[in-house]
Amino acid sequence: MNTSAEQKKPGPPKKPPIREEDIQGFKYLDSFFKTLTSLHDVKDHQNRELHYDQYLALLLLYFFTPVLTSLRGIQQATTLEKIQKRLGIKKTSLSSLSEASQVFDAKLLNPLLKELADQTLPQEKDPELKQIQQLIRAVDGTLLPALPKMLWALWQNDQNRAAKLHLEMDIFNHVPTAAVITNGNGNEKKILRTVLKPNIIYLLDAGYAEYKLLGDIIAAASITYHYNIYI
Repeated sequence: MNTSAEQKKPGPPKKPPIREEDIQGFKYLDSFFKTLTSLHDVKDHQNRELHYDQYLALLLLYFFTPVLTSLRGIQQATTLEKIQKRLGIKKTSLSSLSEASQVFDAKLLNPLLKELADQTLPQEKDPELKQIQQLIRAVDGTLLPALPKMLWALWQNDQNRAAKLHLEMDIFNHVPTAAVITNGNGNEKKILRTVLKPNIIYLLDAGYAEYKLLGDIIAAASITYHYNIYI
């Protein structure tokens, strides 16, 4: 007969602590961090020590650093002297990082995305073609897996939830120019109607094929090209 100790399965090995040399991306992100300073004073409460620009900088480092695989890993990174000096940040609690996504308003990033898109350099030298290239935007929706406890992320059922990213992309400068997050059942055509702008060539897949939507795009003084369906 097996004892309880023999039946207990070993847990996953404990991860080693995050080291300063593990953090990557500073040479790519230092100039970008300066762009974020306009968001420094955006905070929900005067006693908060974690500022919006610092939170965004930590998220960017997360994408550049393979050893940062969780929110706890990001929290451990805030204890490193190198991170504290480069980001002007203090040691941050796990709870502050966890609530930051609710405290800071994601809509404040929209002007920042436009500013960054305007800073990109066009590659085409022909003035007429360059002008056309700057007008082209690819638009599509992408499902993002969500946890069952994310009640707003309606999709198939309670155990299969998802968010949907509705993204508008400048395909020649390789930068997003608009983004909206909805639940997984968010209607892509309806979201596109809310972000229509004049003098844009919208590059869409067949899922957007709808005469009423085409009329709305024309009314916005823009045009559209559908994959496989030219309208």
